[in-house]
Amino acid sequence: MLWSIWCRSTLPDDREMTLSLRQYAIRGAKWLSIAGDILAGRRRGPRILIYHQVGSGSGLEMDVELDAFESQLDWMSDHGEIVSLDEAVNRIGDEDADHCFVLTFDDGHESLYQKAFPAMAERALPFLLYTTTAPLEGTQLLHDDPNMRLSSWDEIISMRESGLMMVGAHGHRHLDARDHDREVLDRDMRLCNDLIRKRLEVDPRHFAYPWGHRSDAAEPVVRELYETAAIGSGGDLRPSTDVHRLPRIPVMLSDGSPSIFARKMWGGFRFETSLRSLRDHLRDN
Repeated sequence: MLWSIWCRSTLPDDREMTLSLRQYAIRGAKWLSIAGDILAGRRRGPRILIYHQVGSGSGLEMDVELDAFESQLDWMSDHGEIVSLDEAVNRIGDEDADHCFVLTFDDGHESLYQKAFPAMAERALPFLLYTTTAPLEGTQLLHDDPNMRLSSWDEIISMRESGLMMVGAHGHRHLDARDHDREVLDRDMRLCNDLIRKRLEVDPRHFAYPWGHRSDAAEPVVRELYETAAIGSGGDLRPSTDVHRLPRIPVMLSDGSPSIFARKMWGGFRFETSLRSLRDHLRDN
């Protein structure tokens, strides 16, 4: 009874109720992750973070609020060091590796240039952009969404000229490696590399799997073309970790609370990662 009264007074339509229930589910997963991390212990190795949008106001989980992003940058600088991916990989196994943070951005959304880049430039922080090239060339929309615009080549050149940004590859058409054969994936990755070389005069050495998922078809190509490859999420980063399967930590809108972000950085939110893996397994079967 009380639940139905509360719903009628605060959730005027089904869509708003769905959003609210989803928010409660996300919050519950966060706190279960905190409990799980306490039991499992501290995450080991450098923390490679995944960002997508910053301050776009979309309300999507992949869109971190600008104030939260700036607070996260300052927290990482206060509790460790934000370094390049190359330096982090070289420091795997070091005593202080747990205090290394790497900023990576997937796709190249326009908010990277408009919102995130000024915040990082002000602090002189290095970051890595995994570039998706087809939307930059105007040959397709990212995720077929006209509201999901990417930065222009000129803006990417401007960020690179700052000396703070390294450019990696994220595929030409943002293909899910699980859905395509080796020939298609090979052609897509090579076209992405060719365009990055043509537009930016740089040879991409690092790759991130679109959608965060590797495949047996993609991996031989990835190993041939790139020095490292990153997946969506995973476990610790240890000396035994395969550098072509680097685990990353997704930073989400719901991680905006400073206490939540801090706990995620130390523990990695293993339960949240498990839920994501379960979702993907159900998708594939």
